[in-house]
Amino acid sequence: MKTAKQERKWYWQAAIGVLIGWLLGQTVIKMENSCKKGKILSVDYTSENIPNGELDAPGRIRQKPRRKRKFLYVAMMSADKFVDTRVKTAAQTWASSLKTWNKDSGVDVEIFAQSNYSGIPHHIVKMPGISDNVYPPQKKSFSMMRYVHDHKVNDYEWFLRLDDDAYVHIGNCLQNL
Repeated sequence: MKTAKQERKWYWQAAIGVLIGWLLGQTVIKMENSCKKGKILSVDYTSENIPNGELDAPGRIRQKPRRKRKFLYVAMMSADKFVDTRVKTAAQTWASSLKTWNKDSGVDVEIFAQSNYSGIPHHIVKMPGISDNVYPPQKKSFSMMRYVHDHKVNDYEWFLRLDDDAYVHIGNCLQNL
């Protein structure tokens, strides 16, 4: 059973909560009305504040046009002993459907393995100092991610990292992205 003191404490907490909510609401309403009336000062950019000093018009920064980026970069991790089997199969199945599905899909596939095999239409990236025979391949995986970051991060919207034994339904993948 609650005592009278506990019930009064609950009423005070509720009253303070309502008061704080009302004050915050009034502040937001006042700020919104000030914005509508134009009372809040806008920031005036001058050429000293802009890194390149490029102004489009007084108070407006000229934006640089963005480079057109491709849509998806697929980084497939494999080992030399699987390039002739698993990677070749992936290249003949889902990876070959990239250009069939949409010639301008903006999807590129690169294989990360220590191999000289040239029987597939995709580029094989060799990472110096990284062995294919070490398991689990954490060092290889992190090296692959570093390569992607250093060389591809500004060229693509999305990145997909997968193993050589994965199957990708490109149509569904692109639709979900």
